[in-house]
Amino acid sequence: MERLTRRSADGRACFKPHLYGQMNKDVCDRLAAYEDTGLEPEDLKRAFNEDGVLKLAGQALGITPERLRELVQADNEGLCVVLPFKPPRWVYMCSARFPKPAKAHYASAINVLHDMDNGCVFGDTPKDAEDALRREQDG
Repeated sequence: MERLTRRSADGRACFKPHLYGQMNKDVCDRLAAYEDTGLEPEDLKRAFNEDGVLKLAGQALGITPERLRELVQADNEGLCVVLPFKPPRWVYMCSARFPKPAKAHYASAINVLHDMDNGCVFGDTPKDAEDALRREQDG
């Protein structure tokens, strides 16, 4: 790619002499910033296809692109649930039917899903569970 701009000694972007008067400074600055990357339009198209984006996302998240695809598919099929904590463990639980006092509850992954379906909320303390219920009821 032939550059249309150059950098002056103080770092400002300017047009090459044969282009003066043909474009304004804002356009020149934007073009110069792009040209400074050294990338061709084809390079950008290659880098920002689905595989490239998934690879970058996977690297940032520490997961393979294949696993990201599996998770998206499972989520689209309604198979993903985000639990409020990592079971099994003791938590306090309450619901609209049984708001106070929050009860201690040994929660496994299976009963947490069942309890969530029945409107239960959880906390590390009775107050945490009651506050979570209040937030849910307030919307």
